[in-house]
Amino acid sequence: MATVTLTYDNPNLAPSHYTLTIHENGSGEYASSDGIAKGAAAGKAKDFRQEVSITEPLLGQIFTTARANKRFAITCEMAKGDKVAFQGHKTLSYEGPDGKGSCTYNYSQNKQIQKLGEDLQAVSSTLEAGYRLSMEHQHDRLSLDAELGWLTQSVKDGRSIEVQNIHAVLEEIAADPGVLNRARQRATTLAQEKQR
Repeated sequence: MATVTLTYDNPNLAPSHYTLTIHENGSGEYASSDGIAKGAAAGKAKDFRQEVSITEPLLGQIFTTARANKRFAITCEMAKGDKVAFQGHKTLSYEGPDGKGSCTYNYSQNKQIQKLGEDLQAVSSTLEAGYRLSMEHQHDRLSLDAELGWLTQSVKDGRSIEVQNIHAVLEEIAADPGVLNRARQRATTLAQEKQR
């Protein structure tokens, strides 16, 4: 079975490192580290792992893009001399019975590569929001409304996708009478979000 992995590194962000691995059947794994969780003790780094499920049309686009671009066995960084602000080192890797390859970039002029990287980062955004919501639900319930407001806008803008991966935490918040009503309503609406 073929697998695509995004590895992301940016020391200026939290998390500063993550990997998102997606198998062609839609299953996958996510792991992030070195980020400082909201509400955590100062300087305490987190280590977060979660199984993921990727749905169509994104799933098909991931593997179509990989195969259309020589399984990432190409140069995907923009031309030398072009200046773009640092957005993090991204490595796309492919491995399957038909071959393997990888490429690393900050910004790619290949529109398919750039779009795929953005989509996979949007999956990470959702998973990290789910992690923060889980921590806030346990330790800082007053922060939930603002976090859910941010996530609602992020989903609307397409910066967070594949929301089904955090359905469980959204349902827990929605069902908790100890949470502010507006936060519970936002969690309910997000839990019902249709796949993009």
